[in-house]
Amino acid sequence: MKVFAITTRHLLTLSIASIAFAASGRPLAPDGLLVNGVSNPLAIDRDQTRFTWKLEDTARGEKQTAYQILVFSGIRPPSSDLSAWWDSGKVDSDKSASVEYAGKPLSPTTRFWWKVRIWDQTGKAGKYSAPAYFDTGLNQNDWTAHYIWDGTTNLNNFAYFRKSFAVSAKPKLAKVYVTAHNDYLLYLNGELLGRGPARCNPYLYGQYNAYDITKLLKQGTNVFAATGHWQGNWGNAGINARPAFMLEARLNYPGNSSSTIGTDESWTVLAQTPFIETHPYFYGSRAAIQFDSRGEPPNWKKTGFNDASWAPASVVDCSNYHLFAQMAPMEREQAALKPVSITEKNGAWLVDFGRCIDGWPKLTMHENHSGDKVRVAYFQMA
Repeated sequence: MKVFAITTRHLLTLSIASIAFAASGRPLAPDGLLVNGVSNPLAIDRDQTRFTWKLEDTARGEKQTAYQILVFSGIRPPSSDLSAWWDSGKVDSDKSASVEYAGKPLSPTTRFWWKVRIWDQTGKAGKYSAPAYFDTGLNQNDWTAHYIWDGTTNLNNFAYFRKSFAVSAKPKLAKVYVTAHNDYLLYLNGELLGRGPARCNPYLYGQYNAYDITKLLKQGTNVFAATGHWQGNWGNAGINARPAFMLEARLNYPGNSSSTIGTDESWTVLAQTPFIETHPYFYGSRAAIQFDSRGEPPNWKKTGFNDASWAPASVVDCSNYHLFAQMAPMEREQAALKPVSITEKNGAWLVDFGRCIDGWPKLTMHENHSGDKVRVAYFQMA
């Protein structure tokens, strides 16, 4: 009986809420706001800006008959509707997905906020949604940085890149845009920003990633550090385009001043990395990577490291590459998994995680000696 009483109270509460909503007579505010299919994207292509929202009103017969979108420019959400960058006005339409932006041109590397409201089938307007933001990125002709590499084209090629730079004041918004062929790992002051891009054909649709580094920058000396990797012998899983790495950071300060850091010959590069650049050994469709940890420069990703012995980076002509903002999800760590079983046979350890996953191991070595070799192989068992 106690459970029945709780259930009845909940039903009564829901009934009262329904009556209150019916009395208000207004449609609910939209939610689930997306731009180009992504929630609060850090970079979009400006000539392909499309808005999507959801309607949570499930009352019978409720539907959208019109909408109004407001777009604002600024680091923070708008405090009023008077300074709208674009006001769509009331548009008679039930469309709520991939609604095209139709305002004045959007500035590059800028944060915009937007919100939307709808009218229902009775002609009543609802409240505006909570504001969401989207950041514009760099179109093909907006880049000032150059593609760089280490001057070599060995198969399974790795390169370390560094660039120190000074920040005199805290920026109000700082973004970094980065790409590579085939892929990169990017660090700021020793902290991993991310990895990418998603696999792509740079001749047709190369992709770049964007990161908000506003909170990570510090006054004084900062440093970008990156590992670039070029496979060099893709078959049907990729494109054998030229090895290249490119980064451009845009720092916007209070008072409308700004600065740019981009890859060029002023970056330093370590071509002879701890990665052993030999033709990959293939196991089915998998390639092997060999790494000699004795050659890893200590703290090279952090400020204070002396890279005077490193060579200047080589500028690479990749003018035939075409870049677009990556809308696919970033490759990120989702969880740390513990193995379900560990068994040993013939001097090898089988570590079973219980399911097929995409990831990498974290190994802690005990009583090992310089020159010891550890081989890690990935496979799945039916």
